[in-house]
Amino acid sequence: MNSIIDKMATDLGIYRYHDEDVTFYNCRVIYSAMSCWVKAITMDQPVGSKENHLSGVSRRHIYERGNTILQSLIKMNPETSSWFNVEDAKENPIVIIRNRLLNHGDLLNEGYDTNLALSFAHKKQFIPGYDTIYGEILEKNIFYSGISALCSNNVTKQLKVNENTEKWLKNFSKNYGGHPFLQKWVN
Repeated sequence: MNSIIDKMATDLGIYRYHDEDVTFYNCRVIYSAMSCWVKAITMDQPVGSKENHLSGVSRRHIYERGNTILQSLIKMNPETSSWFNVEDAKENPIVIIRNRLLNHGDLLNEGYDTNLALSFAHKKQFIPGYDTIYGEILEKNIFYSGISALCSNNVTKQLKVNENTEKWLKNFSKNYGGHPFLQKWVN
């Protein structure tokens, strides 16, 4: 097992499933790690940002720094390259992860939607016993599932959901289910 992948998995609270293919496990860890990196990159302080009272960083900055990190991880784990270098995809994996974090609410538009910043720290229950954590990267008791940072809670009753689950799933599948990068994670 790759010691870097193992260390990242420990930091992210990710465990290998029973009989899970090693390559699939490595890809899951790298995918979640890249969501952490993208969130961390938003806290960079580019030259002149404090003087100009700018918050967040540009999408291009996230793209460039994120790609450098992802390519380094792929070089160390070449078996994962086919998962992240999707030739048929119209978007780069970093752009996809960045957009998913934005849609998820972990990243927020700043200024005139030119910069992205990390959300303020808060949490929301999504199922009984678990909260989704926003605006945090790595903290004690947080574990990752995909791009989501999660933690356990003591709430046993689920909050009322406004939208029918089946309707949500159909809408999600219609909007994102056909994307080649997502298909590898869904199947």
